[in-house]
Amino acid sequence: MKLEEVVVTLQLGGDKEPTETIGDLSICLDGLQLESEVVTNGETTCSESASQNDDGSRSKDETRVSTNGSDDP
Repeated sequence: MKLEEVVVTLQLGGDKEPTETIGDLSICLDGLQLESEVVTNGETTCSESASQNDDGSRSKDETRVSTNGSDDP
């Protein structure tokens, strides 16, 4: 499955006044390819999400991978 020119716009609301619109967040997916099994119900498991969507919040020491294939330094 390939997504082309898909734009989603979300309204951003305030913490104190959820009905007050602060701004918009627009996300554009152009050329994203997915396997059909991943998007069957719109949800992913935690293990899939963590392995596929590394947010870069780990320190350099935690992201090192040894050459023998294990995650141990």
